[in-house]
Amino acid sequence: MTATYKTATRCIAATALFLVLGSAHAALIAYEINGDVVFGNDNGGPNVFGLNSGDTITATGIFDDSGLSGAGNGTLSFASGSGNTMSISVGTETFTAANDTRFGTGGGPTIALSSFTTLDDFDFLALVGTNGASADFSSFFTSFDNLGTFFGDWQTTISTQVVPVPAAVWLFSSGLIGLVGIARRKRV
Repeated sequence: MTATYKTATRCIAATALFLVLGSAHAALIAYEINGDVVFGNDNGGPNVFGLNSGDTITATGIFDDSGLSGAGNGTLSFASGSGNTMSISVGTETFTAANDTRFGTGGGPTIALSSFTTLDDFDFLALVGTNGASADFSSFFTSFDNLGTFFGDWQTTISTQVVPVPAAVWLFSSGLIGLVGIARRKRV
Protein backbone atom coordinates (compact mmCIF):
# COMPACT_ATOMS: atom_id res chain seq x y z
CA MET A 1 0.00 0.00 0.00
CA THR A 2 1.38 3.42 -0.87
CA ALA A 3 1.78 6.12 1.73
CA THR A 4 -0.71 8.33 -0.14
CA TYR A 5 -3.34 5.58 -0.11
CA LYS A 6 -2.80 5.01 3.63
CA THR A 7 -3.09 8.71 4.36
CA ALA A 8 -6.25 9.03 2.27
CA THR A 9 -7.80 6.01 4.01
CA ARG A 10 -7.02 7.47 7.42
CA CYS A 11 -8.46 10.85 6.47
CA ILE A 12 -11.67 9.31 5.15
CA ALA A 13 -12.06 7.11 8.24
CA ALA A 14 -11.34 9.99 10.61
CA THR A 15 -13.80 12.27 8.81
CA ALA A 16 -16.52 9.63 8.82
CA LEU A 17 -16.01 8.89 12.51
CA PHE A 18 -15.99 12.61 13.31
CA LEU A 19 -19.29 13.08 11.48
CA VAL A 20 -20.89 10.08 13.18
CA LEU A 21 -19.61 10.93 16.66
CA GLY A 22 -20.19 14.66 16.17
CA SER A 23 -23.87 14.11 15.48
CA ALA A 24 -24.23 11.68 18.38
CA HIS A 25 -24.38 14.45 21.00
CA ALA A 26 -27.46 16.07 19.46
CA ALA A 27 -30.79 14.37 19.78
CA LEU A 28 -33.99 14.90 17.85
CA ILE A 29 -36.84 15.63 20.23
CA ALA A 30 -40.54 15.31 19.38
CA TYR A 31 -42.63 17.87 21.25
CA GLU A 32 -46.27 18.65 21.91
CA ILE A 33 -47.53 21.92 23.36
CA ASN A 34 -51.21 22.29 24.23
CA GLY A 35 -53.11 25.51 24.68
CA ASP A 36 -56.48 26.26 26.22
CA VAL A 37 -58.90 28.69 24.57
CA VAL A 38 -59.94 31.23 27.23
CA PHE A 39 -62.21 33.41 25.11
CA GLY A 40 -63.61 32.02 21.86
CA ASN A 41 -65.82 34.76 20.39
CA ASP A 42 -64.48 36.90 17.60
CA ASN A 43 -66.02 40.35 17.75
CA GLY A 44 -69.28 38.96 19.13
CA GLY A 45 -69.58 36.05 16.67
CA PRO A 46 -68.00 32.66 16.08
CA ASN A 47 -64.27 32.74 15.40
CA VAL A 48 -62.66 31.71 12.12
CA PHE A 49 -61.20 28.57 13.75
CA GLY A 50 -64.54 27.14 14.91
CA LEU A 51 -63.35 27.05 18.53
CA ASN A 52 -65.12 27.92 21.76
CA SER A 53 -63.94 28.73 25.27
CA GLY A 54 -62.49 25.60 26.86
CA ASP A 55 -61.33 24.05 23.56
CA THR A 56 -57.70 23.03 23.05
CA ILE A 57 -55.16 23.81 20.33
CA THR A 58 -51.92 21.87 19.79
CA ALA A 59 -48.44 22.61 18.45
CA THR A 60 -46.32 19.60 17.49
CA GLY A 61 -43.07 18.93 15.68
CA ILE A 62 -39.45 17.93 16.06
CA PHE A 63 -36.42 19.95 17.12
CA ASP A 64 -32.68 19.30 17.42
CA ASP A 65 -31.71 19.82 21.07
CA SER A 66 -28.23 21.12 20.22
CA GLY A 67 -29.71 24.64 20.52
CA LEU A 68 -30.31 24.05 24.23
CA SER A 69 -27.84 24.00 27.11
CA GLY A 70 -27.07 20.73 28.90
CA ALA A 71 -29.80 21.61 31.41
CA GLY A 72 -32.34 22.00 28.58
CA ASN A 73 -32.52 25.80 28.67
CA GLY A 74 -32.50 28.04 25.62
CA THR A 75 -34.34 29.30 22.58
CA LEU A 76 -35.00 27.08 19.57
CA SER A 77 -35.29 28.58 16.10
CA PHE A 78 -37.75 27.22 13.55
CA ALA A 79 -36.41 29.46 10.78
CA SER A 80 -35.87 28.31 7.22
CA GLY A 81 -32.98 25.82 7.11
CA SER A 82 -33.05 25.07 10.86
CA GLY A 83 -34.29 21.51 10.31
CA ASN A 84 -36.79 22.01 13.15
CA THR A 85 -40.47 21.44 12.33
CA MET A 86 -43.66 22.98 13.67
CA SER A 87 -47.37 22.40 13.03
CA ILE A 88 -50.01 24.32 15.00
CA SER A 89 -53.55 22.91 14.88
CA VAL A 90 -56.02 25.67 15.69
CA GLY A 91 -59.49 24.18 15.22
CA THR A 92 -60.17 24.02 11.49
CA GLU A 93 -56.84 25.68 10.57
CA THR A 94 -53.26 24.39 10.59
CA PHE A 95 -50.21 26.65 10.60
CA THR A 96 -46.60 25.64 10.00
CA ALA A 97 -43.35 27.46 10.72
CA ALA A 98 -43.36 28.58 7.06
CA ASN A 99 -46.53 30.65 7.73
CA ASP A 100 -44.64 32.92 10.16
CA THR A 101 -44.19 36.43 8.73
CA ARG A 102 -40.41 36.30 9.31
CA PHE A 103 -39.88 32.84 7.80
CA GLY A 104 -37.45 32.87 4.87
CA THR A 105 -36.15 36.36 5.68
CA GLY A 106 -33.57 35.26 8.22
CA GLY A 107 -36.08 34.73 11.00
CA GLY A 108 -39.01 32.62 11.95
CA PRO A 109 -40.86 31.34 14.96
CA THR A 110 -39.01 30.50 18.18
CA ILE A 111 -39.72 28.48 21.29
CA ALA A 112 -37.88 29.16 24.56
CA LEU A 113 -37.65 26.28 27.05
CA SER A 114 -36.36 25.63 30.55
CA SER A 115 -35.40 22.13 31.69
CA PHE A 116 -36.53 20.70 28.31
CA THR A 117 -40.21 20.62 29.37
CA THR A 118 -41.15 24.11 30.62
CA LEU A 119 -42.38 26.61 28.02
CA ASP A 120 -41.09 30.15 28.62
CA ASP A 121 -41.97 31.74 25.27
CA PHE A 122 -43.65 30.73 22.02
CA ASP A 123 -43.08 33.46 19.41
CA PHE A 124 -45.13 33.03 16.21
CA LEU A 125 -46.95 35.49 13.95
CA ALA A 126 -49.04 34.59 10.90
CA LEU A 127 -50.98 37.25 9.03
CA VAL A 128 -53.67 36.17 6.58
CA GLY A 129 -52.20 35.92 3.08
CA THR A 130 -48.58 36.30 4.20
CA ASN A 131 -46.49 33.18 3.45
CA GLY A 132 -49.71 31.31 2.67
CA ALA A 133 -51.33 31.87 6.08
CA SER A 134 -55.07 31.20 5.94
CA ALA A 135 -55.91 33.41 8.95
CA ASP A 136 -54.29 35.71 11.51
CA PHE A 137 -52.70 33.88 14.44
CA SER A 138 -50.26 35.25 16.98
CA SER A 139 -48.40 33.56 19.81
CA PHE A 140 -46.34 35.48 22.35
CA PHE A 141 -44.84 34.45 25.66
CA THR A 142 -47.35 31.82 26.81
CA SER A 143 -50.50 33.27 25.19
CA PHE A 144 -52.07 33.19 21.73
CA ASP A 145 -54.79 35.09 19.84
CA ASN A 146 -56.08 35.92 16.36
CA LEU A 147 -55.45 39.66 16.67
CA GLY A 148 -59.18 39.96 17.48
CA THR A 149 -61.03 38.71 20.53
CA PHE A 150 -60.08 35.03 20.28
CA PHE A 151 -57.58 34.44 23.10
CA GLY A 152 -55.93 31.58 25.00
CA ASP A 153 -52.98 30.38 27.06
CA TRP A 154 -50.35 27.77 26.28
CA GLN A 155 -49.85 25.17 29.00
CA THR A 156 -46.33 25.77 30.27
CA THR A 157 -45.52 22.08 30.82
CA ILE A 158 -44.89 20.47 27.45
CA SER A 159 -44.49 16.86 26.40
CA THR A 160 -41.16 15.81 24.84
CA GLN A 161 -39.84 12.47 23.65
CA VAL A 162 -36.48 11.53 22.10
CA VAL A 163 -36.84 10.41 18.48
CA PRO A 164 -34.98 7.08 18.07
CA VAL A 165 -31.96 7.07 15.77
CA PRO A 166 -32.69 4.94 12.70
CA ALA A 167 -31.02 1.53 12.60
CA ALA A 168 -29.36 2.51 9.32
CA VAL A 169 -27.21 5.08 11.14
CA TRP A 170 -26.00 2.48 13.62
CA LEU A 171 -25.34 -0.01 10.80
CA PHE A 172 -23.40 2.61 8.82
CA SER A 173 -21.36 3.52 11.93
CA SER A 174 -20.49 -0.09 12.72
CA GLY A 175 -19.49 -0.64 9.07
CA LEU A 176 -17.12 2.34 9.19
CA ILE A 177 -15.55 1.08 12.39
CA GLY A 178 -15.13 -2.35 10.76
CA LEU A 179 -13.41 -0.82 7.72
CA VAL A 180 -11.02 1.07 9.98
CA GLY A 181 -10.21 -2.21 11.77
CA ILE A 182 -9.58 -4.04 8.51
CA ALA A 183 -7.33 -1.22 7.26
CA ARG A 184 -5.32 -1.33 10.50
CA ARG A 185 -4.99 -5.11 10.33
CA LYS A 186 -3.73 -4.98 6.74
CA ARG A 187 -1.22 -2.34 7.74
CA VAL A 188 0.35 -4.62 10.36
